[in-house]
Amino acid sequence: MALSTGMLAKVIDKVSQALQPIYQPLVEALPQQKQLNIDETSHKDQGNLLWTWIFSAPVFTVFHIAASRS
Repeated sequence: MALSTGMLAKVIDKVSQALQPIYQPLVEALPQQKQLNIDETSHKDQGNLLWTWIFSAPVFTVFHIAASRS
């Protein structure tokens, strides 16, 4: 089954909205973790430099894409 770029964008947006109520509590729980591994990597999206941050706690992992490294 072929999937157009527009349809893929719609699906990603819909899933992102559905996960927001789960995502935010995990972000808020990060500072309380006894163990936390953090890494980031840069990548370009349509010529714009972005950073993907990975926060890995013992029982969950959070991914965050940001326009800066700070």
